[in-house]
Amino acid sequence: VIGLSVVAGLRSTAQGGLRLFLPVYMVDVGGLPLAYAGLALMALSVGGSITAIPAGIASDRYGRRPVVMVALGISTVLIAGFTLIENEFAMVGGVCLIGFSIYALRPVMISWILDITPDELGGSATNLLSTVQSLFNSVMPFVAGLIATKYGLVSVFYLFAVLLMAANVVAYFLPKDHGK
Repeated sequence: VIGLSVVAGLRSTAQGGLRLFLPVYMVDVGGLPLAYAGLALMALSVGGSITAIPAGIASDRYGRRPVVMVALGISTVLIAGFTLIENEFAMVGGVCLIGFSIYALRPVMISWILDITPDELGGSATNLLSTVQSLFNSVMPFVAGLIATKYGLVSVFYLFAVLLMAANVVAYFLPKDHGK
């Protein structure tokens, strides 16, 4: 439960950091108008909304762990690669793809934690998961701001990719799903 909470916390931190620093990056580094930054944030959310149901179905069929690991891996590569995109339409499309992979994981992880805890502890386990996510998220704006100030805004996206890679490493060492 603690390991899964750490995975969820790292994923949530990268997701929250994206929502905060993506518009700044698009405007400052990409030179795009704020409307494109707003469009990118919409694409991030819509991307996750579209894939939430297929991710849930896949996690029911193939197991929570494989779906989480594949999505975290894809998110890691997409976020690191995002910094190489220069075309504004490709940026928005890239953000949508990131949303496909990172946003759809929240319900899968909630399902996973409910799978591994006794029924009478489901609420407590879900609250632990949410608390860890909130704690991790509360630190990220400050830490990412320090990193951006010292090393540049692009480095923050590499930080998010490293967080997702770390989440994937932790997920790899979690026990396999029951019956999957």
